[in-house]
Amino acid sequence: MPAKEPRFNLPTLEMTPPSMNPWSIEGVPPLRMSPPAMALPDFQPPDFKLPSLSASKYFPPPGLYDEWLPLPPSLMTWGVADPTLLVVGTYASDGGNGDGENLKAAVLFYRVPNTEGEVRGDAAFAPDPTRRKFVPKEVKLIKSIESPFAISDLCFSPHDPKLMVAVTASGSLFFFKVPPYTDSIKRISIQNPFPEPEAILSVAFSTTDPSIIACSLQSGVIAIIGYSKSTRGVICEVKQRFQAHQGAARAVKFAVKNGQRLYSGGDDCVIRAWSLSSRYSMTSLAWQETSHEDPITVIQTWPYYRGGDRDHKRKLLLTGSFDGKMRVYDLSERQRPPPLIQELELCKEGISRLEPLPGFPVFEECEHVNDGVFVPDDYNWNIRLDENHSGVVASCLDGQSRVVLHRQKFSSIFITLKDPDVPAEEMSQRMRSENGVEKDWYFREKEFEWYNVAEFKEHEGKVTAGCGVALIDLDSLYKVDGRQQKRRGWRIASASYEDRKMCMYQVYVD
Repeated sequence: MPAKEPRFNLPTLEMTPPSMNPWSIEGVPPLRMSPPAMALPDFQPPDFKLPSLSASKYFPPPGLYDEWLPLPPSLMTWGVADPTLLVVGTYASDGGNGDGENLKAAVLFYRVPNTEGEVRGDAAFAPDPTRRKFVPKEVKLIKSIESPFAISDLCFSPHDPKLMVAVTASGSLFFFKVPPYTDSIKRISIQNPFPEPEAILSVAFSTTDPSIIACSLQSGVIAIIGYSKSTRGVICEVKQRFQAHQGAARAVKFAVKNGQRLYSGGDDCVIRAWSLSSRYSMTSLAWQETSHEDPITVIQTWPYYRGGDRDHKRKLLLTGSFDGKMRVYDLSERQRPPPLIQELELCKEGISRLEPLPGFPVFEECEHVNDGVFVPDDYNWNIRLDENHSGVVASCLDGQSRVVLHRQKFSSIFITLKDPDVPAEEMSQRMRSENGVEKDWYFREKEFEWYNVAEFKEHEGKVTAGCGVALIDLDSLYKVDGRQQKRRGWRIASASYEDRKMCMYQVYVD
């Protein structure tokens, strides 16, 4: 048997790399492919932004101006066509005598001038001009109209921004003519439409019929009232009364674009939706929602008719109650009663008011509008309002006011559809649902949520009034090419019952 050769004497294994030259076939043209003409997802990095302001719950904005009111406030609102007018309704008071006699309340009209002030001098950095900023420097009482009973609610007409109605705890309706940017405010009529005095707790104008208002009463009754203008002012007539709640009916509101649908809430902790006939002679219960455990204090329909998102959001119903929670119901769903989609705890002691924040222009149009407080009625062209910034001012009985914003849900990813042959604005309008909400490339609606963003802590008593007005201000810190940039936000006023103190703040989204 032959001996085996050692392993190291075996021949070496040699390997050569393969040729990487591509194959070539003569007479065959190269394959060329072009993308089909179709819309594709716009795969840009999603823009994750927390809903933020220039202030927050942990860094509340400082009060810019304080004013002590002569009477305890019950509610307040800014003028619809005049953003420098602040209207305050008050409770009845004896003037501090403590005898309970000679009680009086009032509707107070304040002028908050659109003043520009110096932030800091730039003399050391010549030739830069001085930095400017719009701040409330004074609040002037221009009119006080007394009432023997408390002012429980007031609102401006969505059809005539110069018409305002205030209701009292005795069942009276005060109608006012409020021309913008003048001090010639007049009470044009006092109406007592009920045979016996009944406390009115809430009032709302119809969103479609300019001659109808609804009132909720202490007795739990909802009254549908028709009004008409005449040479003697305004004449009212009760068209219908119906028992809506057990206990007080504290809140009433018409649907956003349907004057035949009415929402109400009261001490029985129930939200009810009512279907009204075309002549307001008959009423039927559409649905009721019973998830509340405490009396309902306020109802707000959404989107707000003067907001930038009025045609681009789902229809919602916001409620506040004595448990301090703001609840959100989705009216766009066919489910009845509507589903509860969010519950936001704002405080522990109850919510007194939910006042919508009006819209302001998109940033590109700020160069074409005046600085200061803003309403689109001041301009004779169609100003595009920003649909991405909206919210409410919540007045809470724990001594604080809060700004609650409606923003895109932070955890959701939204990828838009992009077509190189269609402008982005036109594509955005095409990709909207039946509710007006923008859809993504997979035809899903953009998701929105409510966020408690900022809190104001200037009061020592229950905050019973709060509201906001749109503001175009100047950036007091930074300049670009030697010019101050513009900032958008809101000027917010709040007032409390115990200390009778009215405070003003300014918060910004830019």
